[in-house]
Amino acid sequence: MNVIGKRARGLLHIAERPVEDVLAGHYRTRITIDGYTYHVSQGSLRYKTFARSCVCHCCGIVGTRMLLDTPNEGSGSAHYNLYAEWNNNLVLMTKDHIVPRSKGGPDEIENMRTLCEVCNGHRGNLDLTLDELYEIVTEKEVDRLLRKSRSRQMLLQQVGRLP
Repeated sequence: MNVIGKRARGLLHIAERPVEDVLAGHYRTRITIDGYTYHVSQGSLRYKTFARSCVCHCCGIVGTRMLLDTPNEGSGSAHYNLYAEWNNNLVLMTKDHIVPRSKGGPDEIENMRTLCEVCNGHRGNLDLTLDELYEIVTEKEVDRLLRKSRSRQMLLQQVGRLP
């Protein structure tokens, strides 16, 4: 199988497996693709968190794709990442510490929940309820879309497509 895509952080998507299979542990620790063998760690806290829920606890986006990512084709190391799809883009799903580690939260499954990278990025280590976080995320997303819309309108005006 060839590289199936590239992610902004430079990881290559080299394979896709059903979410249920990966989270149930029905995958090998050594996977060979196009003659390259990749070592995939099993049983991480991240996989256990996703096994509990593939839904972002804040915005409700659902992780539906499990992609095998590697920094370089043939590097020997790879891991599965869970992605949701929104607006024709992949959104990385992350494990979030309910009580942040920086504030003494344990690295245990009881202190974990699934958040998409957008919600987790806005949360950081702030003490926010999910409702407060959702309000921040939606306000910032609306602002971003407005800025994008305005810049598109300005661009179209500059090339003479809008009055």
